[in-house]
Amino acid sequence: MCGEAGFAPPAARAVSAVAPTVAAPNDAARSDGESAGRPGPDRQPTPALSAFVEALLDSRVDRFAALAATGLAEAGDLHRFEDAYLAPAARLLGELWLSDECDFLAVTIAVARLERLFMGLAMMQHAVAVPAGARRVLLAPAPGNQHSFGLALVEERFRHAGWAVDCCGAGDGQEMLRLVAASPYDVIGLSVHSEALLPDLTAMIARLRKTSSNRAVVILGGGSLALENARLLLDAGFDRLAEDAASAVRQAEASVVARMGSRYRAAAE
Repeated sequence: MCGEAGFAPPAARAVSAVAPTVAAPNDAARSDGESAGRPGPDRQPTPALSAFVEALLDSRVDRFAALAATGLAEAGDLHRFEDAYLAPAARLLGELWLSDECDFLAVTIAVARLERLFMGLAMMQHAVAVPAGARRVLLAPAPGNQHSFGLALVEERFRHAGWAVDCCGAGDGQEMLRLVAASPYDVIGLSVHSEALLPDLTAMIARLRKTSSNRAVVILGGGSLALENARLLLDAGFDRLAEDAASAVRQAEASVVARMGSRYRAAAE
């Protein structure tokens, strides 16, 4: 198993084997990709990110803590650290598992370390008050998909932007339908990681639209499948796609602005 005590070289080889296939943040690419409502292209991760993931898989906690502290200092704030390290590290860990370079237990332990680090840093941030009349978003893994670390990053980013956020962490379809019927969410964000579940998801998106108390609700897609095959998600019925937490908020806010513009134009005609 990669990442066991005293076996850092196998972890390093595992990271090197799959690193070229994993996206790292790229603002220019995001800007171009978002104009079409879909993520931008991939970019090879930096040496610093690769070293960070190797440390996550290594049992030497002091090395991981030191690299995390250095990365946070270089990033300058939590959100830049999320974009440069936490989110891409989670994607790289997923690739290590899918490629059989690391087993499920090693990846699970590494992701748990990421989650503990993120929660500790998030708790140190000043809480942002939700203003009256704030935009509302419901976040959930798509039914059949597991709650992901990336979804926690998205939740924190929406809260920081002043949105009222509800979560359906279990991805329970009936619970989601109950929530959207009871509250006029501006956006419903679903995290998708399995192509095999798309037929059921297409039907679920249609039911969410029909049940929603906001007939103009925007369905936003994210997760690994949004990076791997955006067209599949757009064909499944998503309005917009996001490649990471930051672009999720930007896409959501852009969709609300566009919807308001459509209403004003309709009223003027």
